[in-house]
Amino acid sequence: MKETRVVENLVTQAYGAFALLAGMELDLFSPLADGPLSALELADALGGVDPVRLHRLCRTLAGYGLLTAEAGGRFALTAETTSTLVKGQPAYRGSAASAYAEGWRACLETSASIRKHGPAAALDFSDGDPARTVAVLRGLAPQAVAGGKALLKHLDFSGIHRVLDIAGGSGALSATICEAHAHLTATIVELPDVAPHTRTLLDEQPGGAKIELIAGDAILGPLPGGFDLAVMRCFLQLFGPEQIVTALCTARTALAPNGQLAIIGYCLTDDEAGPALALGADLLFLNYYTAGAAYRLADYRAWLKQTGFAEPRLALLGGGMSLLIAKLA
Repeated sequence: MKETRVVENLVTQAYGAFALLAGMELDLFSPLADGPLSALELADALGGVDPVRLHRLCRTLAGYGLLTAEAGGRFALTAETTSTLVKGQPAYRGSAASAYAEGWRACLETSASIRKHGPAAALDFSDGDPARTVAVLRGLAPQAVAGGKALLKHLDFSGIHRVLDIAGGSGALSATICEAHAHLTATIVELPDVAPHTRTLLDEQPGGAKIELIAGDAILGPLPGGFDLAVMRCFLQLFGPEQIVTALCTARTALAPNGQLAIIGYCLTDDEAGPALALGADLLFLNYYTAGAAYRLADYRAWLKQTGFAEPRLALLGGGMSLLIAKLA
């Protein structure tokens, strides 16, 4: 019987993840888009970094399948790194490096969070550190873009004109759907301490300057009304059940009579056995938030029914993410 070596495999995978993060932070993948380069050539393209140490990093990335080692000591992109880690590509994820680094540092505090009965790496955007807030929002923007694309794929926008993006963060979700449908108008509600940073990031995105931004409390409200669609992306999972019910009631008041609510987030199966990335997100949340968690599909269905929504339509988005779309009952 072959030994599985789960522990050894997990330790080894961590090294690959850290190598990936370093490559993203250096943006070493983008210069390789024009063809294979040696570490010396790549170091020059990156502005004179240490070529010997860079060679060692590239060698590690190749060992984990993120680069390929070519003849003459050169390194080349794989198809996946070309599509996801080269600037300018539609699926570019390189800007998520800050979010990955933030999250991995937080997960190192897991034992401390368990011992202290609370988050040891609490993420609080009102803590007076604007640089951290901007870094987190910018790092999460690729996921917000993916959320916008998921809505475009699974939702018919022909009868939707006004969208409320609840806790819209970077604004990338709203910018994505508005770019695809010129008839849409979007409003983002964010915490007063976060809203100025959301405005900064919005203004960097095509069409972002046209998106309205409201500083307010997305849980307690009040929120403006008459929206055809309200979106909660990676929002409810930050709170406990009582606050979730309150937030859903507040969102309900913002919808027009035929309005819909879209919830995007990490969602566990009802037996809590997976998916793996949802379990990983749950680990992160216990370090970040007092009551946040990755909840079960059954939990979301019960909360929606309790707050006046019909049975939701479910779409599995991959990566442990789910999309629930619910109309008013």
